[in-house]
Amino acid sequence: MRLHSKLIHLRWLLPLLAYFIALAVLFSSFGNFLYQRTVRQKEVEMAFAIEREIDNIDYSLGQAMTTVSEAGAAFSLYAFRYNKNQIVSLLNRMVNDTDVTYAYVCNLEGSGYDYQGKDVHIGGEEFFKEITEEYSRGGLGMVFPDVPSGQAAEVYIVNGISFDKRERGYIIAKASLVSIAEQIFALKYEADTLAIITIDGKILSIDSRTDRQQEEDANFYDLLPGSISKDNIKLSITKKNIYYADAPGYGYMIVLPLDTASACAVALIDYDDMKLMADKDILPYNYLVSGMLIASVLLMVLIILAGILGDFIQKKHWEKKNAEIETDVVTGLMTMRSAVNEIDNYIRTTGDARGILFIIVLNLDAFREGKKDFVVSGDKIKDFADILTGSFRSSDIIARTGEEEFVVFVKNIREDKDVRKQSDHMQMFLHDSRIVESGEEIAANAGAVICPDGGNSARELMVAAMAALDRAKKEGPGRLSF
Repeated sequence: MRLHSKLIHLRWLLPLLAYFIALAVLFSSFGNFLYQRTVRQKEVEMAFAIEREIDNIDYSLGQAMTTVSEAGAAFSLYAFRYNKNQIVSLLNRMVNDTDVTYAYVCNLEGSGYDYQGKDVHIGGEEFFKEITEEYSRGGLGMVFPDVPSGQAAEVYIVNGISFDKRERGYIIAKASLVSIAEQIFALKYEADTLAIITIDGKILSIDSRTDRQQEEDANFYDLLPGSISKDNIKLSITKKNIYYADAPGYGYMIVLPLDTASACAVALIDYDDMKLMADKDILPYNYLVSGMLIASVLLMVLIILAGILGDFIQKKHWEKKNAEIETDVVTGLMTMRSAVNEIDNYIRTTGDARGILFIIVLNLDAFREGKKDFVVSGDKIKDFADILTGSFRSSDIIARTGEEEFVVFVKNIREDKDVRKQSDHMQMFLHDSRIVESGEEIAANAGAVICPDGGNSARELMVAAMAALDRAKKEGPGRLSF
């Protein structure tokens, strides 16, 4: 009882704990949903940003290819050597009017001249073999240069043509590929790797914080995380569709194909980088969660403080009330006078007051007989009083009315079954409260009387209960009599 009274202010602890668990589950579930949605939004946002840069590249390459195509039609009216000045003039205009950085013409053996009229010989270049294989019979397309992986940043636009004298050759124009990473990602986005690659995985331009670009002849497909399929990238390039992919164990991937070339931009974002970007967008939600948690903790503290304050006020109230009641020094129970006043007050203030009054007496004769030096200690009496107090309700009146005599008045007895219940309870108490000392047993007897049948005052009830107690003693130790 004392422990319960000390912890009564914690009665809201379990409901609060359940509240915090429910709050944690709710925040965790909704937070995960919000994070995943933010990740998807961030992927789309990044795709739009990359696409804007790709549109610039596509526009530049498209304009260059249109110019090269138109030049091919014009060159068909000129002889390869005889009309060199006119051809050089058109090549020069091509460089000045478009994003082409270098332009020249050559025959099928790779010998020719550039837009400044200087002779060129590219027959021994590795990329020229690809040109002769693809465009010797004509056609317009692109070839990527043979340079270390990630250092191309440009493309050759090739047009296979026939000159006026029916001599076949090529118009070759270089166009630059802008580094997307340097354009937009350095300031706004976090990406582990951003690259422009061909359909066969050749790296044209790459910006990476890892070692993905350390090998000169590296193929981008070989550098992908194992959970990403290169076939999906190739399919995206072929069908010209944007492709989003989750890479378990790594993060996320975005593929955006170029319209003018068999190439694409690939962005790889690991979990840490995506979290860094997504956290900025869900920062208000994090503030809300933190605020609610802080408010909940403050609420819990206020509830506990209110409980403590309530307990303190209640304690002071009972201390004041108990101060008005005389108590026994040894047991802390009421004295005879206090018990009489409390019982009479109950009978007086309750119109249909019913109750049972028990007088309990310890039988110490067996201990005193032949043992003049034996004295029943106050500890034994106190132990018995503690057992008695713990066996009845706090609302019942319990008192020590003599050296070995106790009174218990049980309130609110309404029906006969309540009388039987309390009688059985007292009989069980008498049985369980026996004390054994030096092989001898201390047993208690009890006399009982029903109020108001046995009297209309505490004194009358006690007289009747004493008569019942005498009968109980005659029947033997541990007996109860009415």
